[in-house]
Amino acid sequence: MLVNLLSRLKLSKAYAAAIDRHTGEQEIHIGFADGADARRFAEVVKAQPAAHRDGAWACQWVFHMNDATSDAIGAAMLTSGEIDQR
Repeated sequence: MLVNLLSRLKLSKAYAAAIDRHTGEQEIHIGFADGADARRFAEVVKAQPAAHRDGAWACQWVFHMNDATSDAIGAAMLTSGEIDQR
């Protein structure tokens, strides 16, 4: 679902995604070459700034994949990544 969303957002630059299973939970890490692309993705999934950051990154955001996030992603995919005010 996230890969489909990334392709529909028509991002301006490159991105990379990986699954990290080292924390005991599955975490998905997505890196963006363009800050505006990262902000757009964070807006769609309603991400919040991460409480604990890895110093190697300029910024980090976190979101939880729950029903509300899944619904927001589904709506964004139906509208080619456009976000409405609902």
